[in-house]
This record gives sequence, C-alpha cells and structure tokens, in this order.
Amino acid sequence: MYPAGGTDYGLSALKSESDKIAKTEEGSRNNSLWLSGCRIGELIGGGELSPELAVKKLMEAAAKAGLRAEEANRVLTRPDGALLQGISSPRNRYGSLGESYLSAVCDPRHFKDFMDFWHPLDWWYNSLDSNNPSWKALELLSQIATLGVIYRSNYVYFLARIHLLVLSKERGTKVVFEVLDSLYRRQADEHELMFLETNANLSLVVANQLPRELEGLATIVDFQKMAEDLEAKA
Repeated sequence: MYPAGGTDYGLSALKSESDKIAKTEEGSRNNSLWLSGCRIGELIGGGELSPELAVKKLMEAAAKAGLRAEEANRVLTRPDGALLQGISSPRNRYGSLGESYLSAVCDPRHFKDFMDFWHPLDWWYNSLDSNNPSWKALELLSQIATLGVIYRSNYVYFLARIHLLVLSKERGTKVVFEVLDSLYRRQADEHELMFLETNANLSLVVANQLPRELEGLATIVDFQKMAEDLEAKA
C-alpha cells in the first residue's frame, strides 16, 4: 500500500521495536511483544506504517525470540490484541493524531506541519488509489462537492475521513483527495485573509468530531487475516 512500507520515521520505529522483541529473553517475551505491538499499532493508525509490513516484521521478530506463530498471533492480531489497541490511539511523528488534527484546525503554524506531512508527492499521496471510486469514496466526494467552500477545519476533517478510506483500501481515494485539495487551494488566499474561520467555534466543533471518526480505525484493519496470509505463504 505504501512505497517502502511506510515513512522513514515509521520504518525506523518498526526496526527499533522489532530488534527489541527479537532480543527479549524467555519470561518477558509476551509482554515485550504486547508493548511493541501497541506502539506500532499507533503508528499504523497515524499513517506512518503499512499494516501488512508491520505484521510481517513483528511476527518475524517474535519467531527470532522463540515464540510460536500462534502465541504471537494471540498477542498481536486477535480482536483485542496489541495492534488494534494501538491503532485505536493513532499517532504520527507530531504526536497523537487527534491532537494533531485539533492543533491544525486551531493554529496556522501547526496546520503547516500538518500539510507538510500529508502533502502531495509525499509517501501518503503515492499510496492513494487511482481507480474508479468505490461507493464510500463517491459518498465522501459528494459531501465535499456539496460543501463547496473548504475552510481549514473542513480540510482537516475530510482528510481524516480519506485516511480511513486509504487504510480500508477503498478504491478511488486519489480523486477524492485531489478534489478536496484543489478546492482548498483555490480559496486559500482568501481564507488566510479571513484567518480561515472568522468564528473560532466553528473550528472547534469540526475538530471535536475527529476523535469519533478515528474510532473507526479499529474496525477496518483485519490483522488476523494478514497473519493468516503470511502463514499461508510461508
């Protein structure tokens, strides 16, 4: 899904956690795997890592530590396992994703960091799907087009929604993003003069919707299926 399986930040964290797991001695292996799985799950939710690569590397590290595949799966990929625990609290290099979204809505300086992370030509843009949009993608596209005017808070909110579609591998996410991005950029100069929203309460209302959107992360990534696919290929 992602070029190289994630960002430099995400890949570095995955290597660090995998090395830590592989060196863990008997007696603390499950606990070490749980903690690392939670940390990596957070980065998957935040868009720093491909879930497929994360499962593969963590399972390999667990095997090096001497854990059987079924034990590692029980810790990592079950419905209440470490990876889904982590993905329910998504974060990226800037910290908690919910807080990052809220900061981007309320503070133009943080919005620049936010844009730098998700900006076209970066890894995330390259992971967008260019096929015809699925029904879910079309539904989101319709909401964006109907709104017409994209303020900073709208932009951040819809980008969170697109990220959920990317993680659930919906078709047509590229056209949804490009419509959103072009509408925002077409109006950006005018918005900056208006400080983007003249009513700060609007920003806060939209931003407060984001945690509810992010809760959907834990229902769309099937880690158990990924682990089964890896075993089938082995």
